[in-house]
Amino acid sequence: MVRAEHRPDLSVDEFVDDTIKNNPSWLRQAFADKLLEEMGRLQTRYCSLESVGDPEMVHYLRARFPGEFFSVYIEASLEKRLEHQMIRKDITDIEEAGRILVPKDQFKENFWHMADIRGIADVVVENSSTLDEFKSKLGELLQRHQIP
Repeated sequence: MVRAEHRPDLSVDEFVDDTIKNNPSWLRQAFADKLLEEMGRLQTRYCSLESVGDPEMVHYLRARFPGEFFSVYIEASLEKRLEHQMIRKDITDIEEAGRILVPKDQFKENFWHMADIRGIADVVVENSSTLDEFKSKLGELLQRHQIP
């Protein structure tokens, strides 16, 4: 949404890459401002952000929302993630799932430094079991943080 308002001529990847390199503090603030705006529009106090890849964004959100923001890193084996990819994309070929997933993984590792994200996460949740077990772990996490 921030990109659409400020640089609709760029792809999301181009916008993020350019802005992280040239004006990261502006991007972090603009993102957080837009997040609050959307949460207000949706009349919600809680949200989940997938793939907040910039370690500095995690630090920024913690500082901006002390006591309200926590970072969860969901860890799963490549095998389990390929299985999830096959389900998400409704495909039966594990090779095809790999052609989709591996480039995303490489981008996350090379650009976002995902190992750094895992290292600064408040909570690491292992997701290599059944969906019901994973949901149970997330339910416990929400209870622990008093999120309905």
